[in-house]
Amino acid sequence: MLRHLALLAPLAALIFIVSPARAEDDDEEDAPTLIREHGAKPDEPEAPSAAERAKKPARGRASGAEKPRKGTSAAKKDDEPEPPTLEVKVHEGEPAKAPPEALDDEPEREPPPAPRVTEREEPAPPMVSPDDPTIAPDDPSLARPRTSLPDVELDGTLPWQRHGEFGAELAWLSRPFSNALGPVRTNYRPTFGLGVHLQWDVRPWLHVRPYFLWGAHNVEVGHGALSTASPSSIRPDAIFDAIQAATFTFGVKLAPTWNVSPRARVWFVAGVGYGRSSFRNMTITEPGGKPFTVPDRDGVFVDFPLGLGGAYEVLPGRAAFTFEVTGAPAVGQTGTAYEPFQVVDTTGKLRELGPFGAVQATFVQTLGLAIYL
Repeated sequence: MLRHLALLAPLAALIFIVSPARAEDDDEEDAPTLIREHGAKPDEPEAPSAAERAKKPARGRASGAEKPRKGTSAAKKDDEPEPPTLEVKVHEGEPAKAPPEALDDEPEREPPPAPRVTEREEPAPPMVSPDDPTIAPDDPSLARPRTSLPDVELDGTLPWQRHGEFGAELAWLSRPFSNALGPVRTNYRPTFGLGVHLQWDVRPWLHVRPYFLWGAHNVEVGHGALSTASPSSIRPDAIFDAIQAATFTFGVKLAPTWNVSPRARVWFVAGVGYGRSSFRNMTITEPGGKPFTVPDRDGVFVDFPLGLGGAYEVLPGRAAFTFEVTGAPAVGQTGTAYEPFQVVDTTGKLRELGPFGAVQATFVQTLGLAIYL
């Protein structure tokens, strides 16, 4: 037994010398490299793997004694070379950059907490038509039918107000006072005529009425009525065929109105009008001579109608009968009808005719029907 131990003594001494050197080399290889950058902490040494932990105990057992990893003396530590250091310089204005190992070791930042919802917003209900039988609406109010409008009973009167009227009249025209510009006499026979008017109600008590009036008068020419003092004048005993003067007048009237009742009203009328008289072709026959024709002769005048009128509704709010009486003095009568006129007879001689009588006034009575507008 002692002999065997004597043989193992040199081998144990060799193992004892070699084991510390290998342990120091292993410590240098396993020592972590410290990188300090602006206060960054050095990385902690990584834990040895399972294979390394299995190797180290085996070495201790082979040497016959377990020694700590850092069980070297102070003298050996002084002889060991210092690990190289890494200096990191950061220029001004540049952000500090951490090494990859430091970035890997930084803990992951937690995302900010989601905002808390205090009130829950209800989504808008879908647009569902209550008339669609295939879709049932979620909102019960949509399923109710629309309420119908209440029935309105009309009392027979319309909410309508009169703003004017249109009327047509049958007129009786009389121009009894007429004489010529010279010492001759003519007469205009009374006649029937037609008239129309359009009324605008400016106020309930004031109306504006444009009007038009037409009539044709038979003219009576007395003995020597169209003769003149000229040597070429027609003879006083000349015979005239029927002469007719067609006249028309249009103008505007202002009618202040008094509403006597809801269906009756009266008014006073005053206005101004412009008239025209046209004497148609006439035939003249002198004793012992042949008849010859005189062309048309025309004249114009201005009159001023003044009078009274009234209306009574036969259809309330629809129509009324109207009646009006006016007298219109005439002035400013000019034209070929009111001046001497020359004509050529059958023998080729130039003959002269005197003027017709000028109308001094016109009296008009109208009866008509007005339709409310």
